[in-house]
Amino acid sequence: MSIPETLSVTPPVPRSTTHPFAVALVLAMALGSVVLWIGIPAAWIFLAAQVSETSKPTLAPLLMIFFGAPLTMLPTAKVLSALDRRHRRLIGVQDDGRKPAPWYESMRDAEHTGPRSVLAVVMVISVALAFVALAIWFFFFAGSSLPS
Repeated sequence: MSIPETLSVTPPVPRSTTHPFAVALVLAMALGSVVLWIGIPAAWIFLAAQVSETSKPTLAPLLMIFFGAPLTMLPTAKVLSALDRRHRRLIGVQDDGRKPAPWYESMRDAEHTGPRSVLAVVMVISVALAFVALAIWFFFFAGSSLPS
């Protein structure tokens, strides 16, 4: 079987960012980001609390949280990255390959080189929500650990 010399490969048709599948991808990234920053740590804390036999901190539950949460976050981050790549292809944004993260560059030297990744925006918003949720819990629901 021979391969034809000219293959007619049509590039994907760029779609609007309001296309239902593009919106679904953004919603999946938003949900995945909230799970990444709030759901996974909360789940590991809950699991460690169930394993612990005492209310005093012991090493085993702390190690469960310390290693379990990041190891669970890695595959979740990979899935989020794949969703972002799929979204970029769907809306027709060219992938210029690997670029250094913006925080590695000086603000004076950096130039805005194109649209921001939807995942980057979603992650910043989800981290902000996680910090707000932590602050609300800490100041209003955690109670005092000081002896009375």
